Amino acid sequence: SADDPGLSRAQTEALTDTLWDDYHQSDQANRLRAMLDANAITHADDTMPIHVELRWDTDTPKPDAGVPVYISMHGGGAFSPGENDEQWAIQQERYSAVQGLYICPRSARDTWDHWHEGHMFGLIDTLVRAVRLRGDIDADRIYLLGYCSGGNGVYQLGPILADRWAAVSATKGIPEGPPLANLRNC
Repeated sequence: SADDPGLSRAQTEALTDTLWDDYHQSDQANRLRAMLDANAITHADDTMPIHVELRWDTDTPKPDAGVPVYISMHGGGAFSPGENDEQWAIQQERYSAVQGLYICPRSARDTWDHWHEGHMFGLIDTLVRAVRLRGDIDADRIYLLGYCSGGNGVYQLGPILADRWAAVSATKGIPEGPPLANLRNC
């Protein structure tokens, strides 16, 4: 009702902390952490291998809020699995100046639209949920990057999952798909 002011800011923050602590200790959170530790994200019937690397200059103190996260998608697509594995390996070496947690997923399928088939939205969302459980990252600084067909995926995944990203960047991608106006929510 209009007479009920709801929760105060302090009450809201305390409840948020309690809910996060409960979730952090849940079976679901444990499954997500296990996927991240195993370098393979699973959603429904699909599994996506991931390369995870903390890139940080040891002479530089980490920010109190945690390090930024870069999810970097490879090119390739409608090639053989071996050729896509090669593209994945190349992507793992890209953006070497990036400081933060660098995650390079290997697309779960070898098709031309491998980053924007329906199953990818669940896989990438699961990856983001798993990464947010790490204690050393800044959950407000998760970036989505893509090169070539990975850039095409950015144009698809970025606007659909806009509330997950601090920003997105597509290199050599083709801007087709959902309205890019959704990216205003990054």
